[in-house]
Amino acid sequence: AFDSTNSAIFKLTSLCFTKIKVEAPYPKKDIPQCLRCQSYGHTRTYCSHQPRCVRCGDLHDTSLCLKNRNEPTKCALYGGPHPANYKGCSVHKDIIKTHPVTSSNIQKPSQADFPPLPKINEHTNLPQNTPSLTQSASSNINEQLSSFINDFRLLINPLISLLTTLIDKLINNNGRQ
Repeated sequence: AFDSTNSAIFKLTSLCFTKIKVEAPYPKKDIPQCLRCQSYGHTRTYCSHQPRCVRCGDLHDTSLCLKNRNEPTKCALYGGPHPANYKGCSVHKDIIKTHPVTSSNIQKPSQADFPPLPKINEHTNLPQNTPSLTQSASSNINEQLSSFINDFRLLINPLISLLTTLIDKLINNNGRQ
């Protein structure tokens, strides 16, 4: 279900110390065609019809077709001289005319969903004591690395002491036997 907080995903700029850009899903450009029965509007996962061959149009799966690839094909939908997945097929064109593909259920992010870009001063005469963008970015990375190392130490030190205690107990138990 749609939640108003879902649009917050478009504001993500990094994930696991990696810069990312979250984009809206691309709208589907065509009506799905079943690879089992060759009909439009569903996929083979949800198909309960008899299989139809994409090459010869007969009632068998395409993978089981014995027809030579050099022989002329026959449309499984209306019998034309082309494979059933040909986008120029009159059946396909009629379906597109009567049921145009719309992306009404895909919410496109509005301009308000994105944070404003940082303002960068474009003057060429910068004072000497102003850090550049690369210096501030590298100091930010250094702070993140330092924080990560400290957190890692807090996790690893108790594990090392537990492992040392366990090894000592194992050595003492083996010495008694």
